[in-house]
Amino acid sequence: MKPRSFNTIEIDSTRGVVRKSSTNVQKLRDEILFYLNAPENIKRIMPVLYEYSKDFSWYEMEYLDWANLTELANSGELSSEDWARIFFSIHETYHSFNETSTETDFSYLYKVFVSKALQRAQGIENKELRNIFFNGVILNGVARKSLANLLVSQMGVLFKVTKKVSVLHGDFCFSNIMISKDLSKIKLIDPRGGFEEPSIYGPQAYDIAKLAQSCYSWYDKIVEDNYDLQRSDNGYGLSVLGEDWTIDARIAFDPMLETLGLTEYNAKILAGLMLAGTPPLHLDDPDRAVALALNAVLLLSS
Repeated sequence: MKPRSFNTIEIDSTRGVVRKSSTNVQKLRDEILFYLNAPENIKRIMPVLYEYSKDFSWYEMEYLDWANLTELANSGELSSEDWARIFFSIHETYHSFNETSTETDFSYLYKVFVSKALQRAQGIENKELRNIFFNGVILNGVARKSLANLLVSQMGVLFKVTKKVSVLHGDFCFSNIMISKDLSKIKLIDPRGGFEEPSIYGPQAYDIAKLAQSCYSWYDKIVEDNYDLQRSDNGYGLSVLGEDWTIDARIAFDPMLETLGLTEYNAKILAGLMLAGTPPLHLDDPDRAVALALNAVLLLSS
């Protein structure tokens, strides 16, 4: 998995240490504070934090010679049984975050899922991306509504998800799920925590949406550049390269959805809401940003 442009990762396998530094000090600060303030049961499912700088510009932690789930999925080597085994561990890990909780309401979820995405879109200067967000496109031969329109029209799913607030990883996607070589254990990396400053708490639905984003969209294909984006006078064509493992991932995710009271359709729409907020974070690669926006259109057009 490639580090984001503002991050630097250095691995010292002799010492068993990974050092992460960043020009985005605020984000790194949030990660460090999460590691420091998380309950003991959460710390046990994350690498050990060893040391960090006083200005929060870097930290060192336990190095795990494990692959992340994005890498394993894109390798095409996971069987349906492997997926089921991995998701059994993911389910247990997710519930470790939810041992104690309070309640929030629709307005808070709207702020986190919809309002934030629209605010990010308003600041986009890329004309192509703005067109997808505000004017609509022809995608894979079908005329689609604008992403902003779809966000608003599909936000009703937020009435159907849990309103509980608990310890929140905040970026519970496949790239942050590390898997042991025998597929029996998982650990989580790169927590972002909640949305209040600083906090380890947030809506449980956010972590669900992050998982759904990896299962129901091509997010993990796109961020690893395993996609094909075509532009023509007839609009866009978007497809992925290599094996589309999302079918096996969805089947493995189903038992977890049942315990959460979510249908596959609602999980897909929740994933679309989540994905709609990500393109502005990938403007260092305009094609990738466009592909992510188009993928969100596909999900929310379901």
